[in-house]
Amino acid sequence: MRDIFAGKAALVTGAAGGIGTAIALRLAAEGACIAVADIDLERSRATVEKVRSAGGTAEPIQVDLADVKQIGSMIASTVKAFGRLDYVVNNANESRPEFFNADLDFMSVTPETWDAFHAINSRAAAMTIQKAIPELRKNGGGAIVNIVTAGALTGMAMLTAYTSSKGALISLNRHIAATFGKENIRCNAIAPGLVVHDRLIKKMPSAAHATTDNVLLNYHVAPEDVADGVAFLLSDAARCITGIILPIDSGASSGRNFRNPKSMEK
Repeated sequence: MRDIFAGKAALVTGAAGGIGTAIALRLAAEGACIAVADIDLERSRATVEKVRSAGGTAEPIQVDLADVKQIGSMIASTVKAFGRLDYVVNNANESRPEFFNADLDFMSVTPETWDAFHAINSRAAAMTIQKAIPELRKNGGGAIVNIVTAGALTGMAMLTAYTSSKGALISLNRHIAATFGKENIRCNAIAPGLVVHDRLIKKMPSAAHATTDNVLLNYHVAPEDVADGVAFLLSDAARCITGIILPIDSGASSGRNFRNPKSMEK
């Protein structure tokens, strides 16, 4: 345990598994108290136990982020548990396979699919920030990190509703940074590439066989890589950084490794 975030409290949404659990564990290891917020209470409790087993402090919060009323209750529960709120990590993501499967061809995307992604990925993040700002102000400022996707930084031939919802979050990220910077509230985003973890493999079995041919480095992103980026952007080491989108994608959004003979095969 270190003390970079000692005495501080962080809310992490979508923290019941994958990237969210890695973020919770990383911030707790730096001394933060963690509100583990997720719709899946059982898995949230499992994440809390992992944090506590490692010597950290955490509390589970069950929340359906599609219900705006529950977002206010989530913030209130965090403050009740820890007496304050200093950091917000908007990691929650619409991840139901039926919506991803319905988002593969733009011409067949339904309003229901579009709304499902935007409700969680952009609207819920916006309302979480809105409800959190008064609590951050009480502490003289704070920091927010939004988890977006590298797919929103370039054009894709599929997942239009999903990437559009993350694109909206990128725009929101810049707006929050511009609006609240003078109040010592920083807001940044991380755009992960393909993050290979158990939950993704269950949802997309092909991810288990992902290769590194289309990235610049020799490995794909792990949840812990994203968690490291979150810890940095929340910390005082990033005190002069706000409004950015940080790709953590093994270089995928920067170029392609055409020197690899396999990538040149026709």
